[in-house]
Amino acid sequence: MLPALLTLFIFCCVTHLYTTFSIQQLKQALHKSTIKITFLLVFINVNILYAQIKPTSAAERLAGLQKRKALEENLY
Repeated sequence: MLPALLTLFIFCCVTHLYTTFSIQQLKQALHKSTIKITFLLVFINVNILYAQIKPTSAAERLAGLQKRKALEENLY
């Protein structure tokens, strides 16, 4: 049911755009929105990669600090 409603909504939006704007205006709008979507996808991918690289939680960082402190105390 949802895909059918979504398809109908997209069809209505496209029909409205074609009756309201000229072809040149639609091409310009499509180009601008394509650039925005591309930048958004790049931003999301960079955030996903950063999330995979950084420590996942404060508990892990704290455990690492405690382990480092224990090693330093054992050396002296």
